[in-house]
Amino acid sequence: MSDQTKSLDLQARDETAPVGPTGLLIIRAWIEPGSSEPLRASIRISTDISAGVERTVRLARPAEVCDVVQEWLDDVMGHDRKRASATREVSERLP
Repeated sequence: MSDQTKSLDLQARDETAPVGPTGLLIIRAWIEPGSSEPLRASIRISTDISAGVERTVRLARPAEVCDVVQEWLDDVMGHDRKRASATREVSERLP
């Protein structure tokens, strides 16, 4: 069994599912031959996959791709912080 197969097998056995919104970011990248900036990237973004893809961006600079990924991570973490705060508030009100 390959390492990748073992990893997938372990993930399939994981019984813990995420609670609340789950983010998804898909980067499709390719090289455009002959261009002065040959990188091309199409990024599909969602901070809550139950809402579907929220936006798609197309970029040609590596730094811009990194910026979009960082922004998405910050958004996902923001959702996580809001969820944790709401959970704490509910827990504090419970007898």
